[in-house]
Amino acid sequence: MHKYQSEGGPGPENVAALFRRVRLASFYDISSALPYTAAAPEVRSLHRSLPGAPVDAAAARVTAGGCRGRHVS
Repeated sequence: MHKYQSEGGPGPENVAALFRRVRLASFYDISSALPYTAAAPEVRSLHRSLPGAPVDAAAARVTAGGCRGRHVS
């Protein structure tokens, strides 16, 4: 056990698991931005390129051109 792990830090397996979760979270974030009318056009374009991406009524309205600006957080 390394010093960092002995002081409560994550091991290599935990760090690898974190990277896998973060990579998957980005696709969720893209899909969750679609219902908002201020979604950026590049987000909509990226979502359409995902295989099996769900399209609900709100997402269809945004993709059809209801977007007027960018979401600012």
